[in-house]
Amino acid sequence: MKLAIFGMFRSGTSYLWWTLSKDERFKHSYYEPLHPHLLDDRKGYKHYVSYNELKDLEKYFNWNLAFDKYVMKEDEENFQLKRYLNYLIKENTLVKINRMSFRISWFKKNFPDVKC
Repeated sequence: MKLAIFGMFRSGTSYLWWTLSKDERFKHSYYEPLHPHLLDDRKGYKHYVSYNELKDLEKYFNWNLAFDKYVMKEDEENFQLKRYLNYLIKENTLVKINRMSFRISWFKKNFPDVKC
């Protein structure tokens, strides 16, 4: 199962992610993959520890993904974001994505196998 959680800040998505991340069906669980300080913060914060298992994270992640094309229509192109999310979202993955509220239609079109 692939599941994505979207929400605005302070809307309860962290609690939902934390609860679902305990489900053994999820082999991978990623918290805020678009956080602009992810590469620096992943070593110091427990909710980012799963990123340390990704050997090629630096090849795919760019801090600008959080803000570049923040508002998108479903048919717009965003190769870099799509490439990065494809790298993260494999089978049995839970991902909680902030900074996507105005790109959800794009996400659904580009990742039709991920439940939202």
